[in-house]
Amino acid sequence: MGTLYVVGAPATGPDDATIRARRILGSVALVAAADVPVARDLLASLEIATPVTPAARHGTVLHALTSGDVALLLSGRSPTPGADEQSLVGAALADGFAVVPVPGPVLPLTALILSGLPADSFVYLGDLPREPAAKRALVVSMADEARTLVLLVAVGELPELVALLLGAWGDRPIALWPASPGAAKDAWRGNLDQALAAGQSLAGQDWVLVAGGAPQEMGRPWDEDRLRGEIRACLEQGMGVGQASRKLAAPSGWTRREVYRLSVEEHERMSE
Repeated sequence: MGTLYVVGAPATGPDDATIRARRILGSVALVAAADVPVARDLLASLEIATPVTPAARHGTVLHALTSGDVALLLSGRSPTPGADEQSLVGAALADGFAVVPVPGPVLPLTALILSGLPADSFVYLGDLPREPAAKRALVVSMADEARTLVLLVAVGELPELVALLLGAWGDRPIALWPASPGAAKDAWRGNLDQALAAGQSLAGQDWVLVAGGAPQEMGRPWDEDRLRGEIRACLEQGMGVGQASRKLAAPSGWTRREVYRLSVEEHERMSE
């Protein structure tokens, strides 16, 4: 009976493949992968001629395991397996085959560590839904999440997503790590307001976005006099009412809508 090797694939190019991964991929009888074209391109780059089959074809993989070893190639773009990979591992275990991990670099975890944000506990959101209403609903549901948030952003989508996050979460620190193959390994660090201002300059590649969790303030919400004073201070620094409300909602313990209403009132008073 053969062994199913679960191999972590590099997310950004063959240069990041481990020596052990190269050896296993070149020695097995078959490679299973969720994305067959990507897997074939990786093997070709590594000068490995092992045939590739879709991970969803469990019967093909299990049959191959009766006479030899098989590698299941997992994408380094995600810390979790997809449904096809997960069910294949379960099927192999159920049939009595050995399953052996061959760890590789996982891009979202690398980005989390290098972000400088709390990494002891986090929520991985991955690729957000494509449908706008579903995407917005998910983002809004995470507004009060205290743990660090990690998500994937496709090329060209960052400006729109940052605007959505800023509106739903308020301003908070973020870090961006390039996820496009061959991209320069330079992180971008700042906050959502700054990323929004950067606009299209950050739109040209895929990113892993790491965002700080919702601020957890101790004690009672600010009283109205204190909040109005902080609002006036923000407005005097040149902030707009929207920016001031985003900045002050979480630390004040007031909702953004309430802070926005008071910000409009203070802005009108200062304009008289």
